Amino acid sequence: MKAIKCVLPILIMLASHADANSDLKDDESLYDLAPTDAAYVRLVNVTSAPIKLNVGDQTLTANEFCSTSGIIWVKPETEISGVFSTITTVTGELYTVVISDSSSVMSERMSHDPFKANLGTYNLTNEVISLVTTTGHRPVFSDLSAGMVATRPLNPITVALTTLVADMTASLGQISLKRGKKTDTFICEAGREIAFGISEY
Repeated sequence: MKAIKCVLPILIMLASHADANSDLKDDESLYDLAPTDAAYVRLVNVTSAPIKLNVGDQTLTANEFCSTSGIIWVKPETEISGVFSTITTVTGELYTVVISDSSSVMSERMSHDPFKANLGTYNLTNEVISLVTTTGHRPVFSDLSAGMVATRPLNPITVALTTLVADMTASLGQISLKRGKKTDTFICEAGREIAFGISEY
């Protein structure tokens, strides 16, 4: 089974001081400068065309299938429009806006264990999926339902991962899971092809 890989580093961008499409390098300092009451938003494209989403006075862009935008911070009670309904942001939440045939917004706390590597998997297919190690097929996430996200802390490691989707198998290749960082994997399906994106913040 062919897997399409899209690896995009996540940028935490200042809403009041930088354009959402700027080439910003120092993710950690930007995250540190976000206010304590900030909420966070990013975009995932599960269509075949480039997409944009306006959030306040910023624009998020994701150009390829199963790709993500950078993360922006916004003030609490910012409205996210242009999806199935209007979402009002809450302090400390990360909102992942998934644009597909049936668009949705997935939210989780914007926090992770600073002493561990942190791994998340977003199931953007219509099937139940599992994520396993390529060697030995040891389970990382098992039976993750469609439209759901799972996260867990792990010891820092570089590991080859494989996703199981119905009767299909696709390798995500080697992924470096770093201490104090969150690595998200996005699993998408197009016909009989599995695509995936990987982002880190």
